[in-house]
Amino acid sequence: MNHPSLSIAIARKEIEHVGNDDVDLIITNYAGCEQNLIEASVNSDVKVMDMGEFILLVMGEEISPDDEVMVRRLNRVYSKAINGYEIPS
Repeated sequence: MNHPSLSIAIARKEIEHVGNDDVDLIITNYAGCEQNLIEASVNSDVKVMDMGEFILLVMGEEISPDDEVMVRRLNRVYSKAINGYEIPS
């Protein structure tokens, strides 16, 4: 957040690194990293995904582009998967 240029530069190096290893998916559980990696992967075949989003896909749940629906589903997944996580009220 404090050093966006540096963050994007690091993310680009990561995208390049995993691209060289034939990796096509990066999963992260931190929104800031996810956003940086998405921005850095614009010209790459590497897809970036939130951990909760990935879990939903693996469970066969259809992911809606509606942010409110996505947030409810991710909170449900996190509440089941992360000890001590409480769904925000």
